[in-house]
Amino acid sequence: MLRASSIQPASLHIPSSIDGHNSVEHVHERRQRSEQPMLKDLFAPEYVWEPVEASSCTGFDVRTHFGFCSLFMGKKDSDVRLTLKIPDMVLLSDGMPVHWLFTANANGPNAGKVLSKSGSQLVPSKIKAHFTAVATRNQNNFEGHVAMLHEGQSAPTILAYKAFDNLILAMHHERQLGNKILQLHVLPLHNALYRVTFSKKGDDIVQDAVVLRHTNVYRALSTTANVIYPTRQMRAVGERSVEGPTEMMPPAPEAIRNECIRCVQILTRFMAKVWQLDLDEVVCDFVQDHHHCLWFARVVTFEWRAGQFIESELRATTCNDVG
Repeated sequence: MLRASSIQPASLHIPSSIDGHNSVEHVHERRQRSEQPMLKDLFAPEYVWEPVEASSCTGFDVRTHFGFCSLFMGKKDSDVRLTLKIPDMVLLSDGMPVHWLFTANANGPNAGKVLSKSGSQLVPSKIKAHFTAVATRNQNNFEGHVAMLHEGQSAPTILAYKAFDNLILAMHHERQLGNKILQLHVLPLHNALYRVTFSKKGDDIVQDAVVLRHTNVYRALSTTANVIYPTRQMRAVGERSVEGPTEMMPPAPEAIRNECIRCVQILTRFMAKVWQLDLDEVVCDFVQDHHHCLWFARVVTFEWRAGQFIESELRATTCNDVG
C-alpha cells in the first residue's frame, strides 16, 4: 500500500545580512531558494506516493470508470467518507449488484456522506422498487425516465420504465458482459448540464465549468411514446438543439460554478487522503434538480498521476480505456 508523509514547502525566507552586507554564500543560497517553485497543489494533501496494484484498492481496476466509482465507498476500516451528493448508484459486475452507493439524508449523523447499503438490499426487486418510486414522485418527469446506465467510456444511456424493467429482469442472467453502473436519473433543471474540469498537468491549476444542453449529451435508449407536455415551452426545453454538442450555452452562474468546483476539489482530496491516489486531471458532470439541489452526475474522464501503478506494460490510466 502507499505510504504517506508530509512534504514541507520550499522556504522563501531571505537570509539575514552579516554586518550590513550579504556574503557570497548567502547571496548564492538566496538565489537557490528563490528559484525553487512554490507548491501549487492546494486541493490535495502532499504525500510521498508509492506504486500499487491497480486493483488492490477495491478489487476493481481503478483506471476504469467502474473502478473509479467503486472508490467512492471509502475504506471499511476508516471513518473518512466522501461528502458528495450523488444519485443512488448500483455497481453491477456481470449483471450482479455488488455495491449500492447513496448519499445519506441531511438529518442523520452521516448527513451528506456517501454510504453503501447492506448486502440484504442488493436484490433486483428492492432496486426496482426504489428507483421506480423516485421516478414516479417527480411530477416533472413527463418522459418517464428512471435511471442512467453507464457502460465504459461511452456517455450513459437514459432508461425509461420499460427499458429499466427489462434490465432488472435480466440482472441475474447477465454473464461476462463486463461492469456497469446503474444510477438514479436526476431530471435537470432547464435541461442544463455543468461540466467541470480540474487539471494540474500544466504549469498552473485549471478549474473551469461550462454549460451544456443535457439532451445533447445524454440520450434515452428509446423515445417514450405518447409523452404529453403541459405547455409547448416545457416540450422545447427537453428537445435537442440543431447544433448538438457544439451548441454555445450561456456561462454557468457564479454560485453554481463555484459549488461544482468545490465538489471536484472534495473528490480529489478524498482520493488522496483515503486511497492515497493522486489525480492529475478529472472532468465531472453535475446537474441541478427542480429543487435547486446540485448533484454529481458522472465522471467523464480522469487521469491518475503517472507512475502510480505497478504494471508498467499497461497504457495511460484514463477512463477512456475499457471500463
